[in-house]
Amino acid sequence: HQWRHGQDVMRIIKLRLKEMVGDDFRVFLDVDNLKSGRGLEYVDQSYDFVAFIVEGYFTSPNCVREALRAIHQKKKMVALVDPESSKGGLSRDEIRKGIESACDNLEKWGLADELAKWKPPMTPPSADEFYEMFLGEGTEPIEWARIAPFQDLCIRMLAESGLDDTQ
Repeated sequence: HQWRHGQDVMRIIKLRLKEMVGDDFRVFLDVDNLKSGRGLEYVDQSYDFVAFIVEGYFTSPNCVREALRAIHQKKKMVALVDPESSKGGLSRDEIRKGIESACDNLEKWGLADELAKWKPPMTPPSADEFYEMFLGEGTEPIEWARIAPFQDLCIRMLAESGLDDTQ
């Protein structure tokens, strides 16, 4: 998530997931769990990667780094989006443009060099490959809802996406 538009939502999601599934269901949230480093070690330890894709997500080197690490580690990717543009929500076209811009900035941010040092080294994906990981054909994002009954459905969908791999 990008802090400006996502920190409050992700805190709600973390709390609600733990309420719904139980305390054994571990959810990493940087403001609660990041002790040091850049968060890559937590991506490595995770089963799934949920990206709350909102305005600013693809202009944040840290968000892009974590997403690329999830791709590198072949994590199940779940895209969570906000349908409200006033809350940072993006259309699919805006997401594609954000990904294209992020891919153009990998060198500037030093991420291309960083990817080359990962074990095994990672070649930066094209914008099309990056987009496919999040919103490719047959992949529907989960829409965040602020109204309680719909929020319950969103949380349930997130929980089920994470439980699929552990059953």
